[in-house]
Amino acid sequence: MGIKSFLSQPPLFEPGLHHFSLEDDGYRTRVHLRIDPDGHGTLLINANRVVHFNPTAALMAYLVLKNTTENAAIRAIRRQFKVPKSQARDDYAKFKADLSQIIHPDSCPVCAIEDL
Repeated sequence: MGIKSFLSQPPLFEPGLHHFSLEDDGYRTRVHLRIDPDGHGTLLINANRVVHFNPTAALMAYLVLKNTTENAAIRAIRRQFKVPKSQARDDYAKFKADLSQIIHPDSCPVCAIEDL
């Protein structure tokens, strides 16, 4: 890939507010992910829980919430952060599990964070 094609690639996600509606076992969860221009993010779950993300976690949250395939997500993480494939795969798998615990409606939003 040449420098022109690398520089002309679209951003992985746009700053702004992204809305998601998740359903799990008949329970609906509304999730909002705000991406700041610097890449940091804020996740709002059902308008009553807030989690702040660094740029790495914000990108991973966006990829998970958009139901990006694992291979595409790993490529995006590697492109953005220049990490080995094995590290991107391991970090993404762990983050997906952690995010599921944070979003799941039956989890304690305070108790579960200590284990993450």
